[in-house]
Amino acid sequence: MLLWQHAPKPDSAFTWPWVVAVPAGFAVALLALLHRDRLDREHGWRRHLSHLLGALRMVVALGARPLRNGHAFLGMAAYWLGDMACLWACLRAFGVQLSVPALIVTYATGYAMTRRTLPLGGAGIVEALLPFALLWGGSPLAAAVLAVFAYRVFNLWLPLLPALASLATLRRLETAG
Repeated sequence: MLLWQHAPKPDSAFTWPWVVAVPAGFAVALLALLHRDRLDREHGWRRHLSHLLGALRMVVALGARPLRNGHAFLGMAAYWLGDMACLWACLRAFGVQLSVPALIVTYATGYAMTRRTLPLGGAGIVEALLPFALLWGGSPLAAAVLAVFAYRVFNLWLPLLPALASLATLRRLETAG
């Protein structure tokens, strides 16, 4: 549906290869999941692939029992919606107005290479990639950089302040107990 309403434009980074690569990657991951038992018995790169698919297997296992594990999916959805709402608010603060589909695609594109997938943790990579994803989605680069900076302040650094403040209390409880 999104593809037909928002077909890739020649001057956009949302090109046909991008549109094809995501479903193809999904199909490859699904195929690997279907052959997971065989991959577990293999050695070398296939064994490593099996380990990489462990998180996806966990999501599938959670989805197999929705009544028992539905709260996990609700929690994930609430987190990602809240995180995207924070990014949207920061974009609006700098005068950027993206459509909901463009916001979702740029957000997902910016997070495609986060610390969860890069070697050595990848800290800071999303901050470097997200402004470019927003640029490709139609935001001016300067506004995107400022919005991503504000987004990180609100969704990472400000929540750390209460956590740091509670460290002293946690240490006292740990030594008392």
